[in-house]
Amino acid sequence: MAKGNNKPGNNIQRAAAILEEHFATLTPAQEKKARKELHDLATRVSRRARGKASRSPQTASNRPPRRSRASIS
Repeated sequence: MAKGNNKPGNNIQRAAAILEEHFATLTPAQEKKARKELHDLATRVSRRARGKASRSPQTASNRPPRRSRASIS
């Protein structure tokens, strides 16, 4: 394995180059549709990743109260 192949930036650039080559073979209408589908997929994944991080404080409030506080109430 080459030394620089394990960097995420290199992998992203390589994937982008492959996609650009593929898009060059499509008609303009097909290219537009493929770019939109790829964008929608990336947006969906990004939202899902952000949602998990923002949900953790909300689940903390759904925990049952501690015994010491339950007996006082």
